[in-house]
Amino acid sequence: MSEKEDHKEWNELRQRLTNRVTVVNVVSSLFITVTASYLTSPPPTTFVTWHHKVPYIFIGAASACAVLAVFSGFGLYISLNAMRPETLRERPLKLCAILMLLIMPLAFLFLAMVCAVVGWTAAIWFGDVAWLKLAVSFGFVVFVMIQVVIIIAIY
Repeated sequence: MSEKEDHKEWNELRQRLTNRVTVVNVVSSLFITVTASYLTSPPPTTFVTWHHKVPYIFIGAASACAVLAVFSGFGLYISLNAMRPETLRERPLKLCAILMLLIMPLAFLFLAMVCAVVGWTAAIWFGDVAWLKLAVSFGFVVFVMIQVVIIIAIY
């Protein structure tokens, strides 16, 4: 493989990765604004208790995880644009750091989603509406069934 082809492949890979990081950063930024609005506004309904400690803590943790996703995404974006392929071959520690940075934005965004779902579910469970609790329970059962079907289809 010639130096020119290697440089072309590196640029294509870097462009794909920076595009993905940009999408994750946009989603994380939107997630931050949504969770911040939940934390700073009064409960929108009377049958969901957003002001209880547990939902508030989990929604705050979701916001913090989304901020970490944005920060790690910016770090990855800056690192990818400043890096040359030779650097990764010559410095294995830098390669490990880049691989960790590749995982971090999505991992933090996933953790933010989990915290938000736990917080919103806790807000519903601390409320006094039985049909809403039943609907959320049914939703979780459907979610687990979908995950089982996906796992069966993959393997």
